[in-house]
Amino acid sequence: MVKKNKVVKADLPPKVLPTMNAVEYDRLIVLAKANKVPIDTIVGQFEEEKVSLEKQGVKVSLERVAVNAVMNIYRRKKVMQNAPLKKKKETTIIYGFISGDAGIWDKAEQVRRAAKKFMNKNGVQAAIEAQIIDGDGSILDQRQKIYGRDNPKYLQVLDPKLHVLERTLYGFFRHNGEATYKYGSIQTSDNRLARGWDKVKNYVPCQVSAIIKEEVDDDIKLGSSSAEDTLSVFKAVKEDVDIKAVIDATLEGKWTPISGVEDHHEKFKDAWDRRIFVKGVVAWLGIDRPTAYGTIKMGLMNPDNEDELVIVEIPEQIAIDFGELSEVYVFGKTKRAKFYNDEKELEDGGVNIQATGIFAVVPTPREGQGYEGIKEDTPIDGWMD
Repeated sequence: MVKKNKVVKADLPPKVLPTMNAVEYDRLIVLAKANKVPIDTIVGQFEEEKVSLEKQGVKVSLERVAVNAVMNIYRRKKVMQNAPLKKKKETTIIYGFISGDAGIWDKAEQVRRAAKKFMNKNGVQAAIEAQIIDGDGSILDQRQKIYGRDNPKYLQVLDPKLHVLERTLYGFFRHNGEATYKYGSIQTSDNRLARGWDKVKNYVPCQVSAIIKEEVDDDIKLGSSSAEDTLSVFKAVKEDVDIKAVIDATLEGKWTPISGVEDHHEKFKDAWDRRIFVKGVVAWLGIDRPTAYGTIKMGLMNPDNEDELVIVEIPEQIAIDFGELSEVYVFGKTKRAKFYNDEKELEDGGVNIQATGIFAVVPTPREGQGYEGIKEDTPIDGWMD
């Protein structure tokens, strides 16, 4: 029996490095026998993982971590070999029209931004120790799983050119031959479709091949198809559809009054999809004051009570083809605003609506916009002699 922490110098295959820790070598032997793989192959994989981990900044228990990595390689192989063959998901033609867009979400870019934010706050050395970057300053892939499976490149250098795009469109959909629509969404994780959906037209009758992920009485969730013969490309349909009538019928009983936005948020604030539908009149529109992310803020007023108003945040992917005093339908989700008080402490503010779509029922021109969201009292002379 080889004693713990002793260096193996005898009974090693010719290609095995003689400086390897005995305990970890014994683990490799067990792994090789269990998987009926030559020990030379296992040790070769061990050395590759060891070099990779060293580049990532792993210093403590390096050989043990490298052995764990090799074991994980064979675990994944067994999972893949034993996984049942999945049938090709069936697609169906869905009809309707798109009413909103959540925009493109780049998971790889989010990893990069999070890494840079961490470095700016904690420093480079802390980022290396946290395995966020390697010794050369390259950002490491922080995604442990990809689509529910272990990421084989977890903590390896993230390709600077990698983009992992997702996009969700919202709309009113129906099955062929049916008259009833459902409000729902269609999501894609295909980079080509995520970019190609830039040209999708809102409130225009269309059809698309999609995979039904979930469907209940008043909601439908669709996934895109990437197969060439059923690619989820939207096609215009020459059909006379009363868009407003469809929206009214589909969302009957689901509208939240502006006075009830706060209560609605409190009721559904823990839900990921805090869906809300609101009607109102555009009291002000801050087109000339976008945020750093291109978001435009809008004040939405109750047409029957001018004292009731909610702020709507309009992301840059939603076209603003209406002006102040327009009557609009807003589809979106709630979000509680934050602000810094006089002591520079972050406090909760009112509840805003993050729009995923807006339908102008009675539009007015965009000219002559104001912005009451920022108080401007006495004019300021910005120059002094």
